[in-house]
Amino acid sequence: MANNEILELGLSIFFTQSRIQRSSDEQVNDRRFRNLFGSSAKVCTIIWEDLQTTTIIEAQIPTNKLNPRHFLMALNALKQYPTEIDREVPWDISKQKGREWVWYFLEKIQALKTDKISWPDNNFGTDIWAISVDGTHCWIEEPIQPEWSQDSEYYSHKFAKAGINYEIAISLSESRVV
Repeated sequence: MANNEILELGLSIFFTQSRIQRSSDEQVNDRRFRNLFGSSAKVCTIIWEDLQTTTIIEAQIPTNKLNPRHFLMALNALKQYPTEIDREVPWDISKQKGREWVWYFLEKIQALKTDKISWPDNNFGTDIWAISVDGTHCWIEEPIQPEWSQDSEYYSHKFAKAGINYEIAISLSESRVV
């Protein structure tokens, strides 16, 4: 699938065709897509193609399960975290099937990490790594504890509620998450 096909498919799930075409500025539709799926159509297309061409067994998708709608549903679940009931209407799928497809594609995407997140082969010929580190906080539903009603381990000071912090390192020698 091409970038424009992924863009069109993703937007058509949430917007009418006339609303998509009415936008005179294509950046509006790009922003809509990013808001729904967390990345540009180009990035989503690359991930979609990687899932089909990867040599990582755990990430490979058999041809009978290649469904770009289900793939986009998984990305939408990561970006907007809708409840299963909220997912039923736009995706026209039962709660159970929606859950199964979201987890299926999320596990496949996660399996790509060995290819996508790795230390670069060349680091200016030294053992000292030059990286940039940044963090982001994400809300979570706090895991149920058998003894305590709250667990300070899952507290985000940014949101003043349950959350986790991800730290991401980017190589300075190439544009790549390490």
